Amino acid sequence: MRDYPTMGIPHYLIVDPRTGTGLVLSAPHPTPEGPRYSTRREFHFGETVQLSTYDIETAEFPTY
Repeated sequence: MRDYPTMGIPHYLIVDPRTGTGLVLSAPHPTPEGPRYSTRREFHFGETVQLSTYDIETAEFPTY
């Protein structure tokens, strides 16, 4: 989660199929420790997640 904002990646989607949850990080901004994401949104499978201009339907994401 530190490397991607440093590389200029504007959105970072993390999916955890074990718990059926995920996380969207976005809006990198400078900090004294280097760039970090300023926006964090947690979600559960079944929700529609907005990632930039894309809507991602997570209802069909498998769990295990």
